[in-house]
Amino acid sequence: MNNTQKTAAGGLTAALCATMMFLTGLIPIGQYAFPAISGIVILSFSYAAGKKWAVYSFAATAAISFFICSDKEAVVIFTLIFGYYPLIRDSLEKFKKRFLTWSVKLLVFNAAAGVYYVAAVMLIGINPEEFYPFGMSLPFVFLVFVNLAFIGYDKMLKIFEIRYKNFIKKTIKSIFRQ
Repeated sequence: MNNTQKTAAGGLTAALCATMMFLTGLIPIGQYAFPAISGIVILSFSYAAGKKWAVYSFAATAAISFFICSDKEAVVIFTLIFGYYPLIRDSLEKFKKRFLTWSVKLLVFNAAAGVYYVAAVMLIGINPEEFYPFGMSLPFVFLVFVNLAFIGYDKMLKIFEIRYKNFIKKTIKSIFRQ
């Protein structure tokens, strides 16, 4: 793929991801699902064009989404968690000890989740009292469940990577050979 093709494919990737981010305002569950799916689309593009080009596509998606998406919380979720994590996941798996790998992954995720919480309260204007219904501290309970969801997302990314390399990549090459 030459640079012109990478630029065009990156633009299409950003447009597809921005469209999904726009849909977060229309489909309630999309607030979490579409940022995660957009991260997978950007990961797919990184396999085809390289991580540098995928970072450009991620940045373009985040910028476009900020302007067109009515659900700013979904934009923050995409920008701080799901947009870049699939791109840095390989770098986080370089450790030989599995415990250390997961510790670093969870540390990165929880740092991003902490920044998300602050951004949600300070920038978006979510009332912090919404996190404390009936006097219970739900941010920490919610964080436990979100960490479990993150572990599932990470495992799903691994399955996608295997499927992509073993099936999707071969199928795409066979289509373009004809």
